[in-house]
Amino acid sequence: MLKLLCALAAAFPITGLAAQNDDLEAPAGRGQIESVWINAGFISHHFERNKGLQGNNYGLGVQVALSQTLSAVAGQFRNSNDACSRYLGWIWQPYRIGLARLGLLAGGIDGYPKMQNGGWFPLVIPVASFEYKAVGMNITVVPGYQDKLHGAVAVQFKLRVW
Repeated sequence: MLKLLCALAAAFPITGLAAQNDDLEAPAGRGQIESVWINAGFISHHFERNKGLQGNNYGLGVQVALSQTLSAVAGQFRNSNDACSRYLGWIWQPYRIGLARLGLLAGGIDGYPKMQNGGWFPLVIPVASFEYKAVGMNITVVPGYQDKLHGAVAVQFKLRVW
């Protein structure tokens, strides 16, 4: 999986994605990996508490930071419908406030039975990240969509391995 993420990172130029001013940090050079993180899935708090949705979404994922503002992510987890989901995407976080980095996650995800019959669909959601030395977390808000995707706040704890 790490080789796939590195190949994807090399295929897309990342220089110049962030605005250049005092509040935003410039990205590192093309193809440079700053850090690698692993995670064990998500903990979700669903907005619709009466649906019997699973909140402990265990799994395995990786986040490869290509710069201070851009990361590639991939993984799989047991979703809230108790089905296996896989995801692949980019986290772009051009804003930093204290220890928090703020931005968007854009990518694809599958495994939700009522969305595309469990197949892949695009997803763009806000993400805030907090990192301190070798530990960190990503917090996202997943909006609900009809009765196909149930909204939640999801927390993903991560451990820096490189």
